[in-house]
Amino acid sequence: MAHRPRVHMDLTQLEDRTTPTASYADGRVIVGFTAGQEQAGLTSVRNASVVTGTELLGFGIYEAKLAPGVSVPAAIQMLSGAAGVRYVEPDYMGDRASLPNDPLVQDGTQWALNNFGQNGGTAGADIHASAGWDQAVGTGQTVVAVLDDGIDYTHPDLIGNMWHNPGEIPGDGIDNDGNGHIDDIYGADFGENDSDPFPHLTDTHGTHVAGIIGAVGNNGIGGSGVAQKTRLMAVNIFTPGTGYFTTDEIRGIAYAVAHGAKVINGSIGGFYGLLQAEYDAYNGARAAGVICIVAAGNDTSNIDNGPQFPAGLARYLDNVVTIAATDRNDQLSTFSNYGVGTASLAAPGSFVVSTIRNGQYQPFNGTSMATPHVAGAVTVFWDANPDWTLRLQHLGDTTGVWDPDRLSQVFSNLVANAVQHGRPEGGVTVIVDGATSDEVRVEIRNAGSIPQSRLALLFEPLAGSGSTRRSTARGLGLGLFITREVVRAHGGQIDVTSNEEGGTVFTLVLPRRVAEGGHPNEAGHSNLERPTPEVC
Repeated sequence: MAHRPRVHMDLTQLEDRTTPTASYADGRVIVGFTAGQEQAGLTSVRNASVVTGTELLGFGIYEAKLAPGVSVPAAIQMLSGAAGVRYVEPDYMGDRASLPNDPLVQDGTQWALNNFGQNGGTAGADIHASAGWDQAVGTGQTVVAVLDDGIDYTHPDLIGNMWHNPGEIPGDGIDNDGNGHIDDIYGADFGENDSDPFPHLTDTHGTHVAGIIGAVGNNGIGGSGVAQKTRLMAVNIFTPGTGYFTTDEIRGIAYAVAHGAKVINGSIGGFYGLLQAEYDAYNGARAAGVICIVAAGNDTSNIDNGPQFPAGLARYLDNVVTIAATDRNDQLSTFSNYGVGTASLAAPGSFVVSTIRNGQYQPFNGTSMATPHVAGAVTVFWDANPDWTLRLQHLGDTTGVWDPDRLSQVFSNLVANAVQHGRPEGGVTVIVDGATSDEVRVEIRNAGSIPQSRLALLFEPLAGSGSTRRSTARGLGLGLFITREVVRAHGGQIDVTSNEEGGTVFTLVLPRRVAEGGHPNEAGHSNLERPTPEVC
């Protein structure tokens, strides 16, 4: 059994921080097939004595139901050698990993949107929602799927932003769009295999997540989501009273992609390691141009080499973005996982007030709360740029060569953000030299107006092999840590030189061509340990 979330003291619900033993479902396994041999592989599985039936989950991935008395390890051993079978895996269980006139924004209760130093916080240590809303608040064009334990779609602050299935006629008892779900108006429930994604029992995690993404803004009640106007698709993957299984996670992703979601929020996770089936599902979303925002987890751990997934998929897939949590002082939250190769962004996750069941509001803690801040921001951005698509090699041109103009813009912004979150007045210049045939050099030079000690503090750690949790937590250049991972992921080098007379020169040397992303299982399961991370 997966661990249930614990309720800690006071009013704040903390998600479970313990490391559960990975458990899986009895009576079934997940099967994937070799490209071009799907039908032969499916036939061999169906004809196996240990299998009583199969069901398509999505993306060419199947669930195989086992005969009574057949153990999962025995089935894996027998089916793995079948013709056309690429992998056989257990069905592992995971768990819940201008201001509008909404009063919770106005009074500062939603500090992540409007931090003016209330309750011991640091003014400005928020997501700068007001500045973003001056540009766009969301149009409702982008559909965001909440892969969680359901959404209370009757909540007064959510109902106006719920997605409605355009292929269904409400209440007629007919599967109008032929997708296998009758009257799936707001989404679907894969934990109970029905069409009503309303939360089970007392579940309210997904409702809280949904409110952070897209509680209706400027309606004069409650709070606001990052996207004041959006469309929230409820995809319930949780089994009542427990966690979720990988099979239901895959079904949920397939449903979201098939019904037009462009963003998937996954405030979920487990400690089961890299699963090929889970990878294939998120890679299927990638092929459809879908961005998946997932939680880093709440175990105060560096997850760069850990078994936390789907968070770890950020090391393999550039459409998966893993989010750590920060507090109201812009520090890494005490419970948050981290890792410069995995968790490339952080967002507010401590004492975040949002919607819960029955029209109420409550503060929760967790990277589960940080993740929807990013999902909401992506949704607003995509609404404002509806013709944009997910560009997987955004620093290169159409031939796969680094684009000097893009490099200059990206690194200028990273450096400006790293130096006390402000733009230095002519203190740093970025020079991109793409003239050579086999490499691109990026030089970041200090002109002298920024204290030498400050630049050394920011730049020099990048020349080393590791990083410390404290450096990341204190915000000493998240952009520069990302820079380091960009360089490393593409086989580049970093050099830092500094002196009092000439300032600091921070040099990046990159191969001429953008590195191609690989499949983590190109050489079979024996090579699943840790391929070179891709950084988007």
